[in-house]
Amino acid sequence: MPSPRKISRRFACVLAMSLTVIILILPAQLFEYSTYFPNITPKASQSSLPENNLSQIKYVPKLTNAQKIIDKEKEMEDITPISEKVTKASNVQKIINYDDQTEETVSSNSVKKVIILAYMRSGSSMTGKLLEQSDNSIYFFEPLRPLQWSYSRKIPLIDFNNKTRRLTDSQSLKRAYTKTLSGHFNCDFRQSYINVITQKALTGCNACQSFYDCIGSRRIEPVVTKCLPILEQLCNTSLNRIIKVIRLNMETAQILLKSVPDLKIVHLIRDPRGILNSRRRIYRASMKYITDEAKTICTSMLENTVATMKLIRKETFKDRVATLYYEDLGKDPIECSKRLFKFLHLPFTERVEKWIRTNMMGLHTGGNPFAVSNKNSWATSQKWRRMVSLPFASAIDHECRQLYNLLGFLPANNTAQMKTLSVDLLHKNENIDLSVI
Repeated sequence: MPSPRKISRRFACVLAMSLTVIILILPAQLFEYSTYFPNITPKASQSSLPENNLSQIKYVPKLTNAQKIIDKEKEMEDITPISEKVTKASNVQKIINYDDQTEETVSSNSVKKVIILAYMRSGSSMTGKLLEQSDNSIYFFEPLRPLQWSYSRKIPLIDFNNKTRRLTDSQSLKRAYTKTLSGHFNCDFRQSYINVITQKALTGCNACQSFYDCIGSRRIEPVVTKCLPILEQLCNTSLNRIIKVIRLNMETAQILLKSVPDLKIVHLIRDPRGILNSRRRIYRASMKYITDEAKTICTSMLENTVATMKLIRKETFKDRVATLYYEDLGKDPIECSKRLFKFLHLPFTERVEKWIRTNMMGLHTGGNPFAVSNKNSWATSQKWRRMVSLPFASAIDHECRQLYNLLGFLPANNTAQMKTLSVDLLHKNENIDLSVI
């Protein structure tokens, strides 16, 4: 039996080894947690890392998972047949390679960049959420809205130097639009404003939740600057960067086509009667408002369509701009989505198809007008035909004659025709090249 003195010495050795392990491992564990929970980072770690740089922070969990598999392979080495060892080792290497790729900034050449250029109540939120379902995507909902509000409502913008600025003319607004969108595609959010980065829309950026959690309700420059590396990392490791806008015209978008390599633009259009019926339900608008809005929206859609046709004729842009009818997306969501994903070079996966069946082919047509879940897209796109009066539709038809001739929408000749859904009010002109998806 060991003497008490030997037992004491053994206990002292064990205690010393335990303390050594704690001293060496605990800081590393705390550092790992700080990557995901910046608010609990120890003061010493905060002072040792630049606030705005994630280059020293490793993507620990994925590497840890790979290491666990490697360790498991070592445990099984004596009992695993050689053929199985080769297969499993190959799988481990794939994980390591993936970790190496995602830990660093993704090469800009491999990133898909997409703008959905649309109109308010045109089905753009649904389309944006559809594209967000593609793997490894980040989706930005209406980043131009605060800029437009600064211009129209005289709301000051706050930059990352904590200085305020107001957009007072159309040229400064146009420059702010292109600078902000370019910054989002390049994950350089400091080109934009605090107002833009901190807005959280109902259907915006699921991947950005950790950034929103970090800033909370403290939408001030010091807090946003501290949390910004989270958003930068999320963006830099995304393979698909998707932006939905309703405040951009094709003329300004052409500037981005020239300055952002591989950018693709989807011009989303919808029957103006469906758009205006939806707006009327939200704003309880008068008939005069509807008539004025019909003139505005049809002029804008016409100009963007003509600009699209011109871009398609140019060799540089012909494969980078396309037209998508919301009615087509509603009529056959799966097949139309496959064509959309093919144009954007995005994989159409089982996950995407499941989302479509759940959210675009359901029974639900009412409820929150801003919701995009559990809808029936075809019923939603045609709902206006059973809701509006013939004078309402005729007033829009009158203002939108030129647009109808170009896009193929048909005027409502009588109430029976309008309300009979088996009668198609869209006959596209096959002689006009709009690169329709």
